[in-house]
Amino acid sequence: MKNNKFINNNISEDKDMYSKDYYEKWKQNFVVAVDSNKSKVIDPQRNNITVSEGMGYGMLFAVTLNDSVEFDKLWNFTKSYLDEYGLMNWQIDESGKVIGEGSASDAD
Repeated sequence: MKNNKFINNNISEDKDMYSKDYYEKWKQNFVVAVDSNKSKVIDPQRNNITVSEGMGYGMLFAVTLNDSVEFDKLWNFTKSYLDEYGLMNWQIDESGKVIGEGSASDAD
């Protein structure tokens, strides 16, 4: 069996280092600036669309890693695409057009 530092709740101090490294790499690959106050999570394999669940995960990652600046930028983008119920429309194309109306239960 492989030596896994996370088995049996034996979490080492390396957890934070790996989490921060992963988060920074994730941001480099999937988060793009829209303007100075907004950013979005993209899916490069699907023509750089943005989906609500990606934005939700992005905001959770930002909170977890105490990145309030990125959280605010992601939230500002999200607020621009809320439906009549206050939930984000589930799919936005690269140009910013809503192409999937309504919310997605895995993002709410």
